[in-house]
Amino acid sequence: AWPTGGCYNIQLMLTPDDRVLAFEINPRISTTFCLVVAAGVDPIGIFLGHESSTSENAPFRPGVSLARYWQNHFSDQTS
Repeated sequence: AWPTGGCYNIQLMLTPDDRVLAFEINPRISTTFCLVVAAGVDPIGIFLGHESSTSENAPFRPGVSLARYWQNHFSDQTS
């Protein structure tokens, strides 16, 4: 409803009757954004149209996980 600039992290939930509801909106990049980058995806390139966003072409590396404590810890099960 309101035009905005910049990045927003919007948390959504799918209800049993197939409605999508927003329950949290934060004016920042998601803290798990680093997992996307660690998995080998360039989300900025996808946004700008330099990279494909289709699941067949997205360069996700399977097996990458993130455990969050006081610091982010990545694990790559494919190595």
